[in-house]
Amino acid sequence: MDASIYDCVVDTGNKLFRVQVKSTIKEPVKKSVNNVQVVLANCKSTYTKELIDYFAVWCDYYDGFFIFKNKGNMQTIRLSLIGKNKIYFNNFALI
Repeated sequence: MDASIYDCVVDTGNKLFRVQVKSTIKEPVKKSVNNVQVVLANCKSTYTKELIDYFAVWCDYYDGFFIFKNKGNMQTIRLSLIGKNKIYFNNFALI
């Protein structure tokens, strides 16, 4: 049983941020689409903005992290190096 809903805390020196870490070994369903869909929450877990500040998702297919702010209603995210979420790839400066 986990003691906390978040996996780690990032201390910027000015503020503490709660981070939920996820990982996936999935590959794109179709190479032409070239994105990986990752489930962030399900019926057993809800990550509100009050509980989690950021997600850090390791993706084996892209060999890196996608780091993005929790919008509070996120169930899934599509990870890609060419789509709108490419700005989150290995963007550790985001926090």
